[in-house]
Amino acid sequence: MKKIACIVAAFIVLSAGAVNTTPVVNEKVLKTFDMLFEKAENVTWRTTDINNEACFNLKDIKVRAVIDNNGQLIRTIRYYGEEHLPANIRYSLKKKFEKKEIRNVSELSSNDEVTYYVTLMDEKHLVNAVVNSAGQVIQSKRYTRADR
Repeated sequence: MKKIACIVAAFIVLSAGAVNTTPVVNEKVLKTFDMLFEKAENVTWRTTDINNEACFNLKDIKVRAVIDNNGQLIRTIRYYGEEHLPANIRYSLKKKFEKKEIRNVSELSSNDEVTYYVTLMDEKHLVNAVVNSAGQVIQSKRYTRADR
């Protein structure tokens, strides 16, 4: 009888943990999200007391968007490859880092500013560059590749 009671108790505890834990996102946040990202796919939400973060895909770009509880967009981070970089940014990088391949980009948009965090590579080195929206490389750091 004790075994049955333990099994029933375990079942109840495990069932309670399986309850849908999808965060509750308020109407203002959803309205902003739907207005800005109507073609978003595979959306997942995380919430805090003051912000809501949506992670999703827009075609082949991965996106994270933070929206406050009043429905104001705080920032977005987009992850993509060279083909989605604006031409002026790509030109600046290709000119400054000749013979290096652009491997990936993290684009941070916040407070009316856009900053690009770009990883470039060649046979021997990896470069992490930070570029502003005017195409100026404001910081770069070169590393010797450890995988060679």
